[in-house]
Amino acid sequence: MKTSKVHSIPYLRIVEELRSRIREGAYPESLPSISCLSREFDVCSATVKRVLSQLRDSDLVDGKQGKCVSVNPKADGNPLFRRKIAVYASMERVHNTFYGAVLDELNTLVSSVYGSFHLFVSLDQLKECGFRPDVLILVDTLSEELVKELSGYVAADHLILLNRMNSRYHYVSNDNVQAGYTALSYLAETCGHHHIGMLVTQSQYPQHCMKLRLDGARQYASEHPELAFSFVDIPDTVTEDQYLPWVEQLMKVDPEITAIFAVTDLIAVSVYAYAVKHGKNIPGDLAVLGFDNQRYTRILYPPVSTFSERSIEMGQMLFDCVCKILFCQSSDIPLNQHILQPELIVRQSTGKTLVQ
Repeated sequence: MKTSKVHSIPYLRIVEELRSRIREGAYPESLPSISCLSREFDVCSATVKRVLSQLRDSDLVDGKQGKCVSVNPKADGNPLFRRKIAVYASMERVHNTFYGAVLDELNTLVSSVYGSFHLFVSLDQLKECGFRPDVLILVDTLSEELVKELSGYVAADHLILLNRMNSRYHYVSNDNVQAGYTALSYLAETCGHHHIGMLVTQSQYPQHCMKLRLDGARQYASEHPELAFSFVDIPDTVTEDQYLPWVEQLMKVDPEITAIFAVTDLIAVSVYAYAVKHGKNIPGDLAVLGFDNQRYTRILYPPVSTFSERSIEMGQMLFDCVCKILFCQSSDIPLNQHILQPELIVRQSTGKTLVQ
């Protein structure tokens, strides 16, 4: 058993060394012969053959052993070739339109450079996958318990948070605080509303994107005491067909509300239902601003003003972060932290004269 462990050390070392050289473009066409590699690494030919077999399994080389072992041209000088980019996301996040679009864009970019994209919806799947990810992306989730659980599968400096900011890790995130601030600023200063309501959900989670949007709105309201700002927190157990009573509750808190900011477009739709039920005109009696830029917001009448989370750009930034981590030659990888500002899309639900 001791002899086996000793022999495994040079074998693994050589595999990783040749992998690095191929990805750096050191062998544009073919590997040196077995005898040359044996002399360079001071190992027997059987060990070199074992190394070549491993490289073939990784698609880094092809052809027969010896002088005919050619380097896969797709792998030559490609640091991302067959690197394993794993994503851990709950089923709820996977089915979310925004996160789905971000991950689709990331998958397209990873595949274009012959990397490997893997999606896991449970920790059990990740544990049973049989490989160690080169980079692991966590979608809108982070806890110390989770980091501890994942420590055996990926190093902390190869972990990226998507839409969750934390100063200790790489992350790519929307600036949800600024989005909330911008929403109230737009409704108050551009549209001229003095009584503004907000419909929020999942605000009990401190770093959740919807709680951060509420924080931004509160910040603006605190800086403008002349503004009457009210909000209602919808329990996350409530389904979209049950939002209407919460809109009615918000209007009871302040009957003078003339504009509502909803943290999702689905909640914004419930404001439309409220308007129909109570004979209110949008935007004449009640302006509506949503969040998500779902497709149906363009076909409702009047079309819904909303925020775009810029999913394609988010996917591109995420890919850029992956590349910076894998291309880094230093053992101490600098933190890559990127913030994207959601885009305000103005349509008719916040004013007939503000169409884009």
